Amino acid sequence: RELLSDRELEVTRLLLKGLTPKVVGRLLRIAPGTVRNHIKAIYLKLEVRSQPELMALFFESLRARPWE
Repeated sequence: RELLSDRELEVTRLLLKGLTPKVVGRLLRIAPGTVRNHIKAIYLKLEVRSQPELMALFFESLRARPWE
């Protein structure tokens, strides 16, 4: 969590809902290319390569601390 900027966290939350970069861009009022740049930064920081890997990391983090 502290690895990501506030905007990257917003993008991540929307990606975890299964939204496409185009829809994320529309919701956040930014260009899809900007969303893709955020996604690249998120994936690098979290060391994942895809949206399913991001989802798996999210669930893994929930299992590590289930009641926080």
